[in-house]
Amino acid sequence: MRKLYILLFSFFISYMSAQLTVSPSSLAVNISENSEHLFNVTITNTSGSDVTTWWKLKKAAGFPTAWSTTTCDLFTCYTPNFDICPKNKGNVIPANESKTFQVHFYPNGVTGSSNMNLQLFSDKDLTNMIA
Repeated sequence: MRKLYILLFSFFISYMSAQLTVSPSSLAVNISENSEHLFNVTITNTSGSDVTTWWKLKKAAGFPTAWSTTTCDLFTCYTPNFDICPKNKGNVIPANESKTFQVHFYPNGVTGSSNMNLQLFSDKDLTNMIA
């Protein structure tokens, strides 16, 4: 019986992961000037039902502390460096539709390069990453 639960759980996780695609999957930041950069992140729900998701903007180790970001989801644009979706603001991606999130990037006079990823979770506690 335990093996059946593990198998069903594994199938559920695989199913949830296949429902959403994120494009681009990584945001490469290579800065040589002091101007705002805007990244559009398209999230596509390929399933036949709505999916509620919470996000986290994951910045690479070594991401310069002088740099700042502003993330805009389906509700609002959050304050600079607010990198985790509020628990009460899950974003619903309708079945077979795409929605666009935005990440505004400000180098604040510091040149360099790094990466960011917009991670999506199926739960508000950010424990089950689905994309």
